[in-house]
Amino acid sequence: MWNAHSHSSNVVRGRILVLVAALLAAATSHAKPSAENLATELAKLRAEVDSLASRIELEKEETRNTLRSLAAQKSQLEGDERRNALRVAELERALTKEREEHAREAALTAELKPAVAALPAGIRTHIEQGIPFRVTDRLKGLEKLENRIQSGELTPGTSLTRLWSFVEDELRMARDTGLFKQQVDLGDRVVLSDVMRVGMMMLFFHTPDGAVGRAIRTQEGWKMLEWDAADSREKLEIDRVVALRDALLKKIQSGFFVLPFAAELAHAEGGQP
Repeated sequence: MWNAHSHSSNVVRGRILVLVAALLAAATSHAKPSAENLATELAKLRAEVDSLASRIELEKEETRNTLRSLAAQKSQLEGDERRNALRVAELERALTKEREEHAREAALTAELKPAVAALPAGIRTHIEQGIPFRVTDRLKGLEKLENRIQSGELTPGTSLTRLWSFVEDELRMARDTGLFKQQVDLGDRVVLSDVMRVGMMMLFFHTPDGAVGRAIRTQEGWKMLEWDAADSREKLEIDRVVALRDALLKKIQSGFFVLPFAAELAHAEGGQP
């Protein structure tokens, strides 16, 4: 490493040696330099020495400043190195924890997958055995969700969320009453009709040609049966269902309605209450 202080000192020594050599040369040549000339040379040399001494002090101060700056940089770098080492250790711990969590999630996923895959079957049974309200559409939605589960497109956690959302829709239908459009199979014809769903307990229909009936669960499954308007008792049931339909058409949200009891209807038809 170049040392400015040593260099300046060498320069001063060199100048002094040159002056001494000049004096020796003058003495050898029997020339007698005048005192004035010697004083002048010494004055020049002293001025030059003073100048060089000032430069040396300045360079020494600059060197000290440089050393202090380098020491500060070294300290900062050492601090950065320690902090980086701590950060690397933290990241390694976090990575280890992440791997452990991933392993636990993978094990849980493998454990949950068969159980989650079996859930749609129970929901399907509920839809098929419940009242015949838009069964095809509901089963189609469930089948689409089941295919995504079986293919692995959805994780068990996401599958549970989607299945629960589907079940919530089913539960919501059990809590409300409404007027809807639906194809009704009357045996000899299929008619797009108004249907009145009372929760998931009763389902009544009103066809465009004025036929009124209800869904009955029999030994063979659900059937849509008409009431006979010529029978006074059945005419009373028709009037009650029509009153319910008119209220729903008017969007009446509350009121008192007398309706056929689903269990009695099923029993009367020889079905399972």
